Amino acid sequence: MSNLEAMEESGRQLLLKLLSPLLTEGRRVLDVGCGNGEVLHELVQHYPIRGVGIDPHLSARGANRLQLVKLKAEKVQELPGLFHLAYTLMSLHHFKDPSTFFSQMFTKLAWKGRLIVVDWKKGVQTGVSERYYSVGEVIELLTKSGLKPINCGEETFHFYAVATPVFRKIAVATKDGRTVYPGMFERSKFFAIYQSDQRGKFMLLEKRSNKLSKTMQHMNTFDVYSIVSDCQALLSKHIEKKDRQLLEDMGVQLFFGAGTINDILERLCVP
Repeated sequence: MSNLEAMEESGRQLLLKLLSPLLTEGRRVLDVGCGNGEVLHELVQHYPIRGVGIDPHLSARGANRLQLVKLKAEKVQELPGLFHLAYTLMSLHHFKDPSTFFSQMFTKLAWKGRLIVVDWKKGVQTGVSERYYSVGEVIELLTKSGLKPINCGEETFHFYAVATPVFRKIAVATKDGRTVYPGMFERSKFFAIYQSDQRGKFMLLEKRSNKLSKTMQHMNTFDVYSIVSDCQALLSKHIEKKDRQLLEDMGVQLFFGAGTINDILERLCVP
């Protein structure tokens, strides 16, 4: 193994150390700049996750529980659904616009989702003329994009940063704006959209009309979900079992409850 290969392997091991506690069953995991998908293939083989990898120069094929998509990092928002965990390994320095990537990742992370970035740190000598970032520069980019750094640092050759969205949004099925609608989510007349602040407390942003509630389209959960697809979570009294699985497979967090909305949200406060 050459010196550069040993340096690259140390970055890979750093990523795996950060990832492993988060790879729980059913998680949707995104590899941004996946190359040939080697790391993601290994994760899918060893953990009960569903993986998606994107790379603009993709040539490899997917496999069971693994989808590979030819896509630039700056267009990650085009992917369907949300991701419980996203990472990029030794790729950030290749992105043409990291700010756009981070801003779009803010919208693609699931409830309590995590983004992990591992790359060469500024000043390291790799023998390649490339522009590398310091951990401070990455923290600044993350913060400006609405992502909160929760674990950052540097090792001999690499920096690492783990971040989560500062704000989270939840759509609540309601008829009167005060209590949870007692019927099926898709039949609710309105959806109250709440957003958490930096302390985890929820505040009402707006109330959206469900124009599909009295049409046959209400039977298509995804048509109804499209009304609130900017939300990472739903709160309802009832959702059909088959629809629950479809939504959860897309990374949507589901909460169930009855009664006063504010009382339920108080119990859901997320730090």
